[in-house]
Amino acid sequence: MEKLATESSNWVFENLKTHDWKNPNYYANYLAQTYYYVSHSTRLLGLGASLFGPDEEGHHRRYLSHTGEEGGHHLLALNDLKNMNRQITDFEEMPETCKFYETQYFKVLFKDPLSLMGYIISLETIATIAGPWMYQQACEHHGENTGTFLKVHSEEDFDHIEKAFKQIEGLPKNRLEIIEQNVKQSALGFMNLLNSIQTQSHEGNNPSFLKAS
Repeated sequence: MEKLATESSNWVFENLKTHDWKNPNYYANYLAQTYYYVSHSTRLLGLGASLFGPDEEGHHRRYLSHTGEEGGHHLLALNDLKNMNRQITDFEEMPETCKFYETQYFKVLFKDPLSLMGYIISLETIATIAGPWMYQQACEHHGENTGTFLKVHSEEDFDHIEKAFKQIEGLPKNRLEIIEQNVKQSALGFMNLLNSIQTQSHEGNNPSFLKAS
């Protein structure tokens, strides 16, 4: 699992480095879309926690604890956006953003609440590998007060990822396979989201039906 998470995160990192992080439209939209999907993090964890029975008390408690650790993080992205003199209402939630987190509700409800660990492991490994570079780009091109979200996650997620790998130790093969599938899907979904932000960050690239009415 750790090898898969590292390899997929390195792939994301190499691809996102080709994006136009100095472009304020790109970075502002990145922050907006981050706000949209991260606002579901604690809600997904809370939903997952509610589905663990008394025989899985450890998983239940870890999800609740992780909910506390992630609380309010979407507001960091929102504040960074405000420090770019932009508002969340300047950016619609993109279809790719919806697809990114909406699938997690399905997985938690209809596959296994532990499937969410693949989403968590993917995003937190990306944060530890790519986060410091992304934070550097934000500070260099847009100011230190626009990189709070990236700074917090590039620092805190080392501890989170260690806890995540510890949580899934000893799981049966069928549950690990579900988590592994979600690691792959989440890396691809995150990169697809960033690619769409890159495309839409240049004026005129949005299909007319996606423009605000």
